[in-house]
Amino acid sequence: MKHPIPLILFLLSLAQIGFAQVRLGTLDETVALAARQNASIQAAATSRDLAQTDVRIAGGNLLPAVNFSASGDYNYRMPVQLIPAVIFGGAEGEYREIQFGQPYVANMAIDVSMPIYAPEKWRARETARKMDIQTGFQLEKQLETVSMSVISAYYQNLLYKAVIGINEQQLTLADSLKSAAEHKMANDILSPADYNRVLNLVSTTRMALESNRARFAQSALTLKQLLHLPLEENLMLDETLTLPESTAAATDAAAAMQRPAYLAQVAGAETALSQLQEKQAARLPKLSLSARHTLQFQFDQPFSESATSNSFDFGVVGLSFQAPLFRGKTLALQTEKARLRHEQSLKETAQALEQSQKELIEWRLSRDEAFVNAPAAKANAERSVENVRIALKRYEEGLSDLTEYFNVYGEYVQAQQAYLQVLVNANVYQALLNMNE
Repeated sequence: MKHPIPLILFLLSLAQIGFAQVRLGTLDETVALAARQNASIQAAATSRDLAQTDVRIAGGNLLPAVNFSASGDYNYRMPVQLIPAVIFGGAEGEYREIQFGQPYVANMAIDVSMPIYAPEKWRARETARKMDIQTGFQLEKQLETVSMSVISAYYQNLLYKAVIGINEQQLTLADSLKSAAEHKMANDILSPADYNRVLNLVSTTRMALESNRARFAQSALTLKQLLHLPLEENLMLDETLTLPESTAAATDAAAAMQRPAYLAQVAGAETALSQLQEKQAARLPKLSLSARHTLQFQFDQPFSESATSNSFDFGVVGLSFQAPLFRGKTLALQTEKARLRHEQSLKETAQALEQSQKELIEWRLSRDEAFVNAPAAKANAERSVENVRIALKRYEEGLSDLTEYFNVYGEYVQAQQAYLQVLVNANVYQALLNMNE
């Protein structure tokens, strides 16, 4: 066989591609990965960069502006001025036509302008600074939003992993029941209808197992999207569902005021106020300094060594004063619009505080409910496992009928599901509260 080493390396690369897998050990590790890689967080970070650029642009509008300009002109008809002929020795009362300058003119100029009193530009810079602060809190808000989604998807994935384990146990019980039913069917002590009920239980359990495997894969897909991981990679979470440690969490107004969503809303209200002040400043006068220095060359012939040329330089410095007197109702309406937007933002801020505290309180109540119910739910789940085994044994020994087993089996399924849901609620709401510490 020729060239065995390249072939082996190629097969190893295919194996690595086929078994590419991402393992995550804890929720904190998962949330940290999302903070680094999530696409929406990266977009929010870019918005922050844009806002910081706007601050520099607004500050640059207050600096002096320097421009260079150059032009070339051909005066195909020179202007004429009448001069008394007596100056040149002519008769009194007569005039001569005199042309000033050369037909070819080249100009180079430097213009300098600087605002001295520009209240609108000052307010625009302050608005840009407020917007920068607002986008910073919006980035933190997006981080919180993504973290909440990651927490939900993380424990949803652990839930379906646990459900699949229970489904496999249920399938083992169903197969044991089927074996007992077949034995009774062979001895003609089981009706065909009851045997069909057993077969239906086995089929239903298998269907539930496959459905939950699909939901497990879908939850992993959601988590991979939040983490900005390749969707074709395998994602494995090392943790299992257990009851977390309950920690104290503040849910008062002070805690609600520290949440990014509320802080972003407060910053938005401050931005709206600055925009209102900017519109008000647009109605004030403006004063600016301007200067221009020009160097001019005049020729009678272009591109000729024998051409006659003259050169001049001159400059001017001045102040420009502008005061808006009347623009219809544009400025007044824009100012009124900004005022209404500021009032709206203040009301939205109050609503955001209420919503922020309401969420904290709801999370705490749901967390407390889960921790209170956890011991009873765990005991019910453990007893249900014992009961379903007892019921199966009694059925195999002929001490009970199939209906009794189905009743016990139904209680077993319900108890297992209830305990898993309690564990999920305890973990999710405790993680949400921890996120706001």
